[in-house]
Amino acid sequence: MWYIENRNNTTFNIYGDCNQVCPFCSWYPKTDFKLEDLKNKVKWLKEISFQWWEPTMSPNLFELIDYARSNWTEFINLITNWLKIADYKFASKLAWNIDCYHFAFMSHKLTKADILWWSETTLKLKSKWILNLIKLWESSKIRLIHIIQKDNIKDLKEFPLFVSKRFPWVKLIEFKYIQYFWNKNNLWKIPKYSDSYKDINSTLEICDKLWIDFLVNWLPLCFLKEKFHKKAASYYNDNSLEDMKNFSTIKVDKCKECNYSSNCIGVRQDYIMLNWNNEFK
Repeated sequence: MWYIENRNNTTFNIYGDCNQVCPFCSWYPKTDFKLEDLKNKVKWLKEISFQWWEPTMSPNLFELIDYARSNWTEFINLITNWLKIADYKFASKLAWNIDCYHFAFMSHKLTKADILWWSETTLKLKSKWILNLIKLWESSKIRLIHIIQKDNIKDLKEFPLFVSKRFPWVKLIEFKYIQYFWNKNNLWKIPKYSDSYKDINSTLEICDKLWIDFLVNWLPLCFLKEKFHKKAASYYNDNSLEDMKNFSTIKVDKCKECNYSSNCIGVRQDYIMLNWNNEFK
């Protein structure tokens, strides 16, 4: 659990575009980021994360990494879709400069992955980036992000088994409940908590048995087994205060009666927009 418990990163968007068009993506409006502004933000920070929309597309990525290191940054995390890391030359430039790679991995099934990524080649490229990171002795730094949505919820329990078999060096999976944000297409992809919580809890049990650490984002504690609460981003702590601000979580009337209310940041407002409040009545 070293990454979850001991890391308190400051996260930055450094590029306002992406080299994929995933239909489930929450897509912020495109933004231009000025290099000098980014340098001012990363200066003197011990731990930072560069994230989407796709940081590997930023022409400033390597200069920012060098600048951060020269200003005493000790830990750099890269949140990426990993497409550009299939290029060995690009991967080799990152090697030894990145301390943790967070890769988006939406499905372990070829046909379903092509649908979720809207690409016929994305999943096939995985062998290239895996091989590149193995050659560069970087494979132990991999963490996977798995978006929970209607398209893959029934396959969820198979995913940690697949990871354990194919990528035994991966020791952390971050399960994220799909968000609405500006993408109206996401509304029908968001599964009800009541329809998904059994599959999610069963999947976490499998992770436990396989010694794979995990984090669960944007799921209220009342839908998780109590032993998993402290591995949930909804568990109230200093970092979750930022989640409450960024994702506008609220407490519904039912929360007042819940034994976990004091430790839970509540329900995302985009979920309440779906008129599924009866789940909390």
